[in-house]
Amino acid sequence: MLRKIAETLKSKGGDALAPQDVKQAAMERVFGFEIMPAPFVVAHLQVGLLLQRLGAPLSHDATERAAVYLTNALTDWEPPKDPKDRVVTARMSELDEERAVSARIKREKPILVVLGNPPYNAFAGTATTEEEQTLIEPYKVD
Repeated sequence: MLRKIAETLKSKGGDALAPQDVKQAAMERVFGFEIMPAPFVVAHLQVGLLLQRLGAPLSHDATERAAVYLTNALTDWEPPKDPKDRVVTARMSELDEERAVSARIKREKPILVVLGNPPYNAFAGTATTEEEQTLIEPYKVD
């Protein structure tokens, strides 16, 4: 997606700020949700390498990051009805922070397009929340 944004800006005679525009999109407009740690890391690596090739690398001091989050894309779209439903990972404040930020993104930012695989594990009965159960029902038809 970011590569396409860069190509579009370039084809339209993008100015010297085009790489910065792509960088801003990677940080604030194009969101990724990945549940598995390895693809999450690879996504960050790919976005970082693309921005570096464009001449607009992310800062090394942790003030800038690609908007790719380690989270279940099927959950946290609505606030929990019961405060006891809030997931807390003991002694893993970074994961708690990641979950909180991704939940805020899901609830506050306009998500216009969702790309991904259907939740295959749902057929094995692994959906754990009512929210997940509701989202996977359309995939069970036929």
